[in-house]
Amino acid sequence: MVVSVRSWVANEGGKHLVLMLWLGANTWLFLKTFLLYSTGQQYHYLYKMLGLGLCISRASASVLNLNCSLVLLPMCRSLLTFVRGTHMVSSRETRRLLDKSKTFHVACGVSICIFSGFTGVVSN
Repeated sequence: MVVSVRSWVANEGGKHLVLMLWLGANTWLFLKTFLLYSTGQQYHYLYKMLGLGLCISRASASVLNLNCSLVLLPMCRSLLTFVRGTHMVSSRETRRLLDKSKTFHVACGVSICIFSGFTGVVSN
């Protein structure tokens, strides 16, 4: 059992750590923007006119901006080759994590679809 957990952490742990950090960044950005538009003094009257739709659509738009800027990075082979060739990437686990970048690309794509739906539904 201990060997299988250690093996899983070595093979899949880095991928899940990156996905958790990305999910945390998305959540933090959504909440920060939502709270800015719902409690910020400069948006008080706009919030009174439009309600929660303003907060949800602007928070979704900020998450969309982040994910649209990140979606192509994992699929850029020349960037991955450059990073893999630097001295910072010397461990086998880090190279393995770079080879599994398709998971991050798919996660960004799914997030873009979901938050596009939020923005479209709330704004109409």
